[in-house]
Parts: sequence; structure tokens; C-alpha cells
Amino acid sequence: MSVDLTAKIPNNVGLGDDKRLLRALEQWQPNYLDWWREMGPEGFQEKDVWLRTAVSVDAEGWAQFDYVKMPDYRWGIFLAEPTPERTIGFGDVLGQPAWNVVPGEHRNTLRRLIVTQGDTEPASVEQQRLLGQTAPSLYDLRNLFQVNVEEGRHLWAMVYLLHSHFGRDGREEAEALLQRRSGNPDKPRILGAFNQPIDNWLDYFMFTMFTDRDGKYQLLALAESGFDPLARTTRFMLTEEAHHMFVGETGVERIVQRTAELMKLDPNGDVRTQGGIPLDLVQRHLNLWFALSLDLFGGEISSNAASFFAAGLKGRYKEESYEEHLALDQHYRMSVPKDGRVAEEDVPLRTAMNEVLRDAYVDDCQRGVDRWNKRLAEAGLSERLRLPSKRFYRHIGIYADMPFDPEGRLLARADWESKQGDWLPSAPDRDYVATLQKPVREPGQIANWIGRPARGIKGLPFEYEWPRGGPDGGGALPSHPAPERFHERVAEVGHVDGAARDRAGLSHQALVGVDMGQGAPHLGRAAPLCLARELGGGLGQAAQGHIQDPRDAVARGRELVLVTAFHALAQIGLAAEQPRGLLREGVGLPLPSFLAQVRQLRLEALQLAADLEESHRHLAVHVLEHPNRVQRPADPAGEERLHSMHAHGGCLLGQPGHHRRAIKPGEGRERVQRLTGGVVISGDVGGHFATSSVLQSTLGYPISVSPLREEALHYRKIGPSVYWPRGRL
Repeated sequence: MSVDLTAKIPNNVGLGDDKRLLRALEQWQPNYLDWWREMGPEGFQEKDVWLRTAVSVDAEGWAQFDYVKMPDYRWGIFLAEPTPERTIGFGDVLGQPAWNVVPGEHRNTLRRLIVTQGDTEPASVEQQRLLGQTAPSLYDLRNLFQVNVEEGRHLWAMVYLLHSHFGRDGREEAEALLQRRSGNPDKPRILGAFNQPIDNWLDYFMFTMFTDRDGKYQLLALAESGFDPLARTTRFMLTEEAHHMFVGETGVERIVQRTAELMKLDPNGDVRTQGGIPLDLVQRHLNLWFALSLDLFGGEISSNAASFFAAGLKGRYKEESYEEHLALDQHYRMSVPKDGRVAEEDVPLRTAMNEVLRDAYVDDCQRGVDRWNKRLAEAGLSERLRLPSKRFYRHIGIYADMPFDPEGRLLARADWESKQGDWLPSAPDRDYVATLQKPVREPGQIANWIGRPARGIKGLPFEYEWPRGGPDGGGALPSHPAPERFHERVAEVGHVDGAARDRAGLSHQALVGVDMGQGAPHLGRAAPLCLARELGGGLGQAAQGHIQDPRDAVARGRELVLVTAFHALAQIGLAAEQPRGLLREGVGLPLPSFLAQVRQLRLEALQLAADLEESHRHLAVHVLEHPNRVQRPADPAGEERLHSMHAHGGCLLGQPGHHRRAIKPGEGRERVQRLTGGVVISGDVGGHFATSSVLQSTLGYPISVSPLREEALHYRKIGPSVYWPRGRL
């Protein structure tokens, strides 16, 4: 069938010949675009991005590459070319002609299969919508957006099937696909893995490695379907899906490679001191996403899977490679929990179809892990990554909620609970990864924790300007004009801080929050930007509420908290005098030698900052965090998750996500007024926001704020030099 690229909805299904169907899809299209603008990639909707767009189903030239703004992307409906006189290749209908019309007896089942597959497509876009704010390179940013727009096209593919073959029910299901939201407690997405948060790039690469690979195998099974429009739709989707898995597999590979390089730079092989991601942390994320993705295949023993196969609705991966296609009087061997142990049993093959598909998936995943381990071997390291047992951390099937360890051994529940932090990402793990999530916007540059790709895309170099410019409303993120020695000191302070943190036995990586010379000071999610004359700011564990007062005797922790507690703005020379005095005083505590070294380095860094202030009075401070868009409708659920404000040593600490208690009326104002002075800038998760007028009046010289919809940034004065986002108190 010919391709119509001039239509409002590009397609090769002859939409122009079916005016009723065309009208229905054109009515759905504005709702889709509204969803995309609300839930698609945050902050880059108006930027030109170098993307591929499907223009045909010809293997020799199915896509074209060019710059396009994502809302203008040409989401089309494309089905693979039909196979002449195709017959169904399995089940009780083996050899019968494939269906072009939905059989009445299979209507509900096919609709459910299509809706479940379709629901995963917008869900992943929603999960990843904020990742563009912290992309480690322009290359990775572009790949993220490529995956996102193609997941959007896959949604279109499923919606076409619903509209064209399921009447009113299909149209209602298509609308519902735009109404559910990933992670929303009231209207969640259908499958569990698609309600998990993906707020860092390690999670993202694991998701595209493991969860998108599950999608590959589900599509391969549906490509065998006797319902020919579904089979043809999924066959073409697989063409695009290959790149999504490439992004994940090579992304983790690049992390592993860079970790191996950084381990060699530290005399103790401690990659954290070099700003990298430790292999044990990579392993824990691998365990999580592999287990979550295994659940997507369904139960090991499934009457539904047997029915799908018998009816010719969903086949096996590469069904043509099997000698026998009825799967009757055959069995599949699997491990089954029984009486507190695991026993091998032969299960009727048709009921084991989910497990047959899952085992093919596991073999494919192992190939990817072997590739990562090859990089470790080439680096001369003995450490290896491994897939956990299929029984580990399962929530669906015969192993659901059973305490199996990654080796597949059944443990006592108490033993499993005590060890899960060794196997799955912990809060400190996520806090550490969060400290590394800082955007890199310069062409050819890349974050320290991940390696460069072996090549660019479509023959273009890695240094290519894949998205043009920075986030919406501003140009490319500027490099800081600080002298080279200033940047060297930043790295040196960071390394010593890391060693001090480890020796102090504190796991909260954001204790220090060194981010001098890279634009706005950034303390990640651990603490807001704050300054108080009394103590500076209690960061790290104090920020989480675990230390009620930084002066409490917490094993070697209080000294580190006090030594590293100084105002982040001071790091770029805007308020250096007070914290420098605090550091010199040391709050009267005797310091171990390694902490004294930290303090000395910080004093030198602050002196450099002060010198910078004197020589760069025109210094522009770019506050580039995501703005607090107070014009949006209130989010009661989000407000409920905002934790209480804690004043530690006179410093306001108030970030969401730790204590999960809503602020009582007036509580925020009361806490702020307890401050002894200084500037407080805080707001949504991980952010600090300000307007040029606020900072300029506070600091006394010109401040530049990148125009991230500055009209949405409104602050009110609630105390001496203290400002807070409107609507947050």
C-alpha cells in the first residue's frame, strides 16, 4: 500500500479512503498533542532536535533524519507490508487464513492485548519526562528524545488498531490511554514497571536495556498473531525498538567502561572519590530492573497464555523455528516452589508459554551483560556483573513476594529483609546517583561518570549539536568564566570531601554539595540553599532529619556536618565572608586531621571565590533549575508528600520526599523566621529558584537569570533577606 506523507496523519493504511476513521483519528490528535505538551519531555518542546522520522516501511530507506521540534514531529501510522496469502502458524487454528477482521469470539481478548501494549508507550514517556534536565551529553539528550517520540508513534499504532477495529469501545480505550498517568495512585498505568520512577540516567539506561527488551519479545510474540493488522503493526514497531535497546545496552556499557577507568585513578580503587558510579551500585540497579521486567511476561504457569496460543492470538518467539506448532502433549521443565523448597517440574507446554518467552528474553539479556563484562576484563578488573535469579524480587507468578536471594535461594523473610540493601538500590544509593545528575550542554562534552560513545549517529560525530540550544526559553547553557585554577580546586575539594565522608561513616553523598564554577550552585535533593549565621547549614544526614541538631554526638558525623556546612552561594564568591569565618572557628570543636584538611581546602576554595568576586563583579549567576510553575493547578497529592520543615542549628531545611508530612498552616513561615539571617532559596524537588530582581536586590550587583519563563517565578519577602516561592507556605 502506498505511503501518504502529505496527510495530516502520515500513513500507509489508506486513511484518506475511510473518511469516518480519518475524522475519528483527527479528533483524537489534538488530545494527543495536549498530552505530549503536558507529559512529554520537560523544557525542550520548542528546541530543534536532530531526529529520525518514519516515512515508509521499506527496509532500504524507512526513515529520514532532520531537525524538528518535537510537537511538530510527524507521528504516522505504518504497518509492515502484508504477506500474500498468510496463514496462522500455530495453535488450534494452525494453517487457517490470517484474519483481517477481528473474530467476534476474540474481540475482548484482542482489545485487552492491544490496550495493554499501547499503555506502555505513553507510560515510558511520562516516566522519563524530566531526564532531559540532567542529560550527561547532547548525544544522550538526543537519544532520549528519539526514544520518546518513537514511543509516541507506537501509541499511534495501537490507537489506530483500536479505532479501526473496535468501534466505540476502541475509541473509549484510546481516550483512556491519554488519561492514565505513570505513578498516579488514582489512575496508574496498567503494568507495574511502568509506574516506577525514572529520575536518573542509570535507571533510564537499565530501563531501556531490560524493560524495552521485554517490549521486543512481547512484540515478537504479537507479530505471530493470527490477527494480521496487529502482526503487521508490531513487525514495523520492532524496527524502531532496536534503537531503544541500543541506547540502554551501550549506555550501561559506557558507565561500566568509565567506572573501570576511574577505579584506576584512585589508589584504593574507590570510584566515588573520582565522581563515578561503583560497580556494586550498578549491580543493584541491574537487579531491580531485570526483576521488574521479568514480571512483565506474566505468570510462569498461565491459563491465559495457553488460551492465547490455542486461539492463534499470541505465538512464540520465532515460531517458524519450531518443528511442532500445536504444543499439545508436550511439557516444559521449570523450577517450582513447593513445601518451602524449589523442585523441578514438567509443566504442560501451552500453560508455560510465558516462561518460554521469558527464557528467550533472559538469554538475550545475558548476551548484553557478557558484553559489559568484556569491558571489565579488557580493563584488567576481576569484578563481573551478573543477572540475578529469575526468582529474585518477583511480584507476579509462582515466585511472587517470596524471599529468594539473587542466587535463587529461598531465605527466611527476616534474613531477606536484613540483606535487601545489598541487592537493591537504597536511599543512599539514589542520593549518590542524584549528585551526579548534572546537565552537560556543550557539544562534544560529557559528564565525568559516563564514557563517550564509540561513534555518533548516522555518520555524524559525537560533537554534533544534536539539539540546538539549551532548554526552552534560553540558549545553550553557558560555561562559567572562572579561572582554570578555580575549577581545579573544585575537583580537589570534592575528592577530599568524598574521602572524609567515607571515613566518617556517612553514606549521604550530598553532604558536601560542591558545584563551584558550573553555573548555579546545586545541592541536589539533599538540602535547600541556605545560610544562617549560627551554624551555616546542616547538610547530609542532618538534612534528612536524622540529626536533630548538628551538634549532637553522632559518630564522627557532627564534625563533618559542621565543616562542610557553609552557604552554597559562597562557593562562587557571593557571600563568602560569613562562612569563611564559621570554618575558621570550627564551632569550637577539635577536628581529626582528615577533617582539618577538608576545612583548609574549603577555606582556600572560598578565598578563590572571594578573589573571583573582586575580579568579576559582572559575574552572571545563571539559575537554570526547573522553574516553580505556580500557574499550574494545585496538586494536593504532591503537597501532601512535601515533608515538614526542620530547623537544624537555625537553618531551615525543607525538601520533599523524606518525612512525607504536609506542612501545617503557618509552619513554614515560623521556621523561616527562626533564621538569624541570610538568603534562603528553595522550592520543588531538587531545586532552587530565583528571579533576577530578588537576587540583584539581595546581592547588590547585576544578576542574569536564563529566561526559563521568568513570569512563572514569583517570590515574596517573608523576613530579612529571606524569600520563598509563592504558594509554597
